[in-house]
Amino acid sequence: MMKNFLLQNLLPYMGNKADNLSFIDSVLNSIVKKDKELQNKIIKFADLFSGSGVVSRLAKSKGYSVFANDLELYAKIVTEVPIRYYEEQVERIFGFVADKLKIKKGESNYLSVIEYLNGLKKVKYSKNQYFTQSFAPNKREDEGYNRFYYSPENAAKIDAIIEAIFNVKIFSKEAREIILASLVVEMLKVVNNKDNLTRSFSSKLSVTEKQKVYSELELTPIVFMSKKEIEALNKDLLTYEYLCEAHQGYAENVLRNYKEGERFDFVYLDPPYNQQQYGNNYSLLISACKNDKEEVDESKKFISRNDINESYFCKKTRRSGKKLAQISLEKTLETINSKYIIYSYTPNSVLTISEILETFSENGNNHIQILFEESDEVSSIKNQNNTIEHCLFVIQKNKRQYSNEIEALLNEMKSKSIIPENEDFKIRQSFLDVFSLTKEKDWRLFTNSIQNKYRIYHGNKFIFEVNFDLMVLIDIDTNLNAEEKELINKYLLEESEVAEIIRLEKEREDNEFVETIKKQHKQLKELEVKPEEIKEEDLPKGFGEYKEKFEQKQIKTETCGEDEDLTSSSKLLIQAQKEREAELEKEKNKDMEDLLGSLEKAVKNNTDNKSLREGLLALLGSGVK
Repeated sequence: MMKNFLLQNLLPYMGNKADNLSFIDSVLNSIVKKDKELQNKIIKFADLFSGSGVVSRLAKSKGYSVFANDLELYAKIVTEVPIRYYEEQVERIFGFVADKLKIKKGESNYLSVIEYLNGLKKVKYSKNQYFTQSFAPNKREDEGYNRFYYSPENAAKIDAIIEAIFNVKIFSKEAREIILASLVVEMLKVVNNKDNLTRSFSSKLSVTEKQKVYSELELTPIVFMSKKEIEALNKDLLTYEYLCEAHQGYAENVLRNYKEGERFDFVYLDPPYNQQQYGNNYSLLISACKNDKEEVDESKKFISRNDINESYFCKKTRRSGKKLAQISLEKTLETINSKYIIYSYTPNSVLTISEILETFSENGNNHIQILFEESDEVSSIKNQNNTIEHCLFVIQKNKRQYSNEIEALLNEMKSKSIIPENEDFKIRQSFLDVFSLTKEKDWRLFTNSIQNKYRIYHGNKFIFEVNFDLMVLIDIDTNLNAEEKELINKYLLEESEVAEIIRLEKEREDNEFVETIKKQHKQLKELEVKPEEIKEEDLPKGFGEYKEKFEQKQIKTETCGEDEDLTSSSKLLIQAQKEREAELEKEKNKDMEDLLGSLEKAVKNNTDNKSLREGLLALLGSGVK
């Protein structure tokens, strides 16, 4: 019974997870077993790219409260029907339909209506012959017909069923969608396309293809769980609060408009993995669900609709250096409020392993685990040079992960030939206030000036090493305890904090610079040095960029007394300082990459200025690599 519930009436998508259910089930069980917060409660499970709906059904069968979503209407219907309704509800719904149709009721109202619909051969009104006139030849002999998607008999039956269920006087919305959930699946079983798509058709049919296309379309009843089976899992599953539901739309938009503050325990992600838009591939299913009889362009062999939903998860096009698919994943991640995220990885997908890791890591703020399915029963998918099996990324939000752990993940992927040996991934730099950290009890900092490195210890235990020219973490101990990880997390700095530290440091630097100029002027006056005799080595460190302006103003040392106003050159320096402060305000709005570039340049340009370098590094620690 439960196997039929899970596997019957599925959309025959390539890459659907029907063969991977045992693995996904074992991963969910393992997480729940280890996490006490998830035990003895109704788990809230979100399936944001439901597709065939099989994973949503698995979650339903486990007693989870399921929130499903898909961009396509037909997929939303196929997913929602078996997880939302139970047997007794369906019987009540179709009891009214059977009464309106005045058909003889058998043991099941639902099965009686299915039998009635399977007996339909043609429409009552010619205006409803949409599939017959647009996607089928007049007779079987016309196989060269321009739009031979269905046999004449099956096209006529599709029209008849659609005409019947869209009669609102007989079929309620619920009854109509339950029938549509069966119809769209059966439409793919008899379509003239070897890949079960509705975008194109075969011009010449083999014997096997003819058997498929000319077989009679028959609605198959959907298997529903009974009320008793659901109550056995948890009676609360029948209440409104835990009602299983499905939505249609872009995942980030649907989540954004969902119940405010709603938190899921699991969010399962299985986004499109190739560049084919599902709306184009299955446009005839959309037409069946909408029954809008969209006008067909007879000059085109490939069928599409004017209202196709475009998923950026299918796009490799880059914007601001990133693929649109990665940008879409980031936007979705921003709206997810869940303790765990499970991401299903498919080889040859639009996103690479590194791009997936980069997105989910969020600079090491989330913990990633990769689990591989080891089973001879699962058909392997061949990459260009490699053979790999299905794997799942398990992401635990707001649990810190360090670069050595990410490196271990990459090495495991490389050992299984999933990614090339030369592929790499680095967590985007974030800052650590190293000097505040080493003020904690038993934390110490050692300087290796020869190699330009700081080494940080907790007691006698080495923790990590910082290259203070590049300001990135270059090594970290793998055996950090909870207390050590917590302290490191404590001194991580947000971008806004880093920007403020840089602003304050440059402000301090400029103030010190002006004070140095004052003293220098005083010394020049005492020595009675003429402006044209001033040498560059006599100027304060870092003064080179102002030297030209300095000379142009011809400093008059005799007017620069200790208590007098600054000379024109010093005023120029103050103006330069203000200009730099104005530039800093603009820098705040730049991204972190520009910010780091500016800082690195400042350090490199002043490598001989020890006080400047140490001052910067005393306020800024290193980034976690």
